[in-house]
Amino acid sequence: APAATAKAEAVSTPAPAPQPLPAAPAGPVKIEKSPVMATARDRADAEYRRAENALAAGRTAEAVEGLRAALKQDPGYVQVRQMLLRQLLDMRKTDEAMAALQEGLEIQPMQTGWAMSLARLHLEQNDLAAADRTLARSQAYGENNADYAGFQGHVKSRLGAQRQAVAPYQRAARLAP
Repeated sequence: APAATAKAEAVSTPAPAPQPLPAAPAGPVKIEKSPVMATARDRADAEYRRAENALAAGRTAEAVEGLRAALKQDPGYVQVRQMLLRQLLDMRKTDEAMAALQEGLEIQPMQTGWAMSLARLHLEQNDLAAADRTLARSQAYGENNADYAGFQGHVKSRLGAQRQAVAPYQRAARLAP
């Protein structure tokens, strides 16, 4: 009989009354916003867009500063570094361009175009040894690039290392007969 009593109690116990919803506030509702933290690339993109606008308006110095700010946010942003290099070279700021190239190569040594540009700038300054060192550091990435190999042979030849110039020249000839 105890089971029958429990069943009867369960059936006869009234269900709890639904609780009323809280009343809506009388005044305006305040929505709190929290800013979404932008990624480094997002911040760099914003700086890049500002630099592009400054450049379009003819404010080159402002554009260069914007590009530098973008690279501080994202040092590996290739497109920004390319534009900065172009502007610095157009402004004949060779030392600054060389520093930007060197920094870029430290981050992305596979950028053989940057290595060749830096080596050319060293060559223009008659620093053949620095040009050779720059090309040697990126050689592993330029193994299948005929222009890179030919330029490396040229630098070795200018250094007076004719025998060492043979291998890069042969590689260049093999890659682009």
